[in-house]
Amino acid sequence: MSIFKPSKRNFNIGGVRIAIIVSRWNGSVTDNLLVGARHGLAENGVRKKDIDLFRVPGAFELPLACQKAAQQGVYDGIIALGCIIRGGTPHFEYVCGCLLYTSPSPRDS
Repeated sequence: MSIFKPSKRNFNIGGVRIAIIVSRWNGSVTDNLLVGARHGLAENGVRKKDIDLFRVPGAFELPLACQKAAQQGVYDGIIALGCIIRGGTPHFEYVCGCLLYTSPSPRDS
């Protein structure tokens, strides 16, 4: 199995507007995901001023926030960053189950 590795010289996506929506819950994880997302965008020509950052309480709110950002019609891309950690309670199943059934599909926009 081969791994796709785009050439950095040929992969400049500058001139786009990006929304990053990040969950506050499990911030030690999502904050690091945000650092990585910003770094990857910068490496590929996206300017800091072309990135709008939105924070939501948890992963449960990510689909609605992404849908609202998409409905604005100003973003070329939307990045959602969240983390759900399975623990000793059924909370993981509740949140994951709800996200599965509430996430908008591209054809719903």
